[in-house]
Amino acid sequence: MKIEEIVGANLQWIREDQKMTQVQLGEAVAEYLEKPWSRQAVSAAEKGRRAFSAADLLALALVLDVTIPSFFLLRNWHEGEVELPSFTVNAVDYRGRVFHRGDIRGGADLLTRSGAGQLRDAHRKVLADTEMLVSAVSSMGQAINHLDNVLDAAEEKEAGC
Repeated sequence: MKIEEIVGANLQWIREDQKMTQVQLGEAVAEYLEKPWSRQAVSAAEKGRRAFSAADLLALALVLDVTIPSFFLLRNWHEGEVELPSFTVNAVDYRGRVFHRGDIRGGADLLTRSGAGQLRDAHRKVLADTEMLVSAVSSMGQAINHLDNVLDAAEEKEAGC
């Protein structure tokens, strides 16, 4: 598989996972690349029919809120070859060059694409739950302060009797 096809397939999967249209993606990259991509340009990119510059990859990563290595993921790290313009590299060597050994995306237990989406959704839910918890704790603190004031007033009233 050509490297452009790998990047393109991942671009398409990430875009679709985020429920973004090709037109929306094309318009969004304009913020970082000085001009938008047409729907046809996005389609060509997703089909691996264009090369990606470093600026393209960074803009896409910023728009889609992913890391640049996310565009280089292979479905199966142990089979096949990756084609570059003048040579090919086997999938295992490719993985070793794309990801640092400690990078979880390069590990043997690589998250599946759907798993990555589920992980992102779970992370968003944890953030929302955390915000709700902080709000609840704040409300509880206010309630405790109110009860303290009521108890203090009752003690003062009792002491005054």
